[in-house]
Parts: sequence; C-alpha cells; structure tokens
Amino acid sequence: DVTKNGPGSDASAAEALDLMEATVRWQHVAPTAPDTLACYPYKDRDPFFIEKSPHVYFAGMQPAFGWRKVRVGDVETVC
Repeated sequence: DVTKNGPGSDASAAEALDLMEATVRWQHVAPTAPDTLACYPYKDRDPFFIEKSPHVYFAGMQPAFGWRKVRVGDVETVC
C-alpha cells in the first residue's frame, strides 16, 4: 500500500529497502490502511501496529535482493 503513494511499482531495490526501513521505524506494517489497502477498519486496536520490533523483517516480490540494519530503540532489525 505504501508504494501507491511512494516510488511506485517500478521501485528500485534501494527504494524498496527505504520503504521497509520506514515501516520498521514507524512501527506500522500498513501505514495507509484502510484508506489505500482493502482491509476492515478496526475500532479498538490496529492489527498492523508493530508492538515489539522484530529481529528479522522481510518482504517478498521485491525487485532484487538487498538488506539493511535498522535500529529502533535497543533492538536492531535486519530488513
């Protein structure tokens, strides 16, 4: 959903990593949901919110392999 408002579907591997890093820093997997993502709006909680930063965070269907370390608080995540 972020690519609809960001660099688009022809994003480079670096741009894809930038978006993944941003979602880790924002601690939200789908920051524009439900506006740009077909999902049910929740009243009491946000199921896309990351409560505890993961050590590994990955996404498929990317333009190329790449990785980056992101530190949020005292946790380091590998994207």
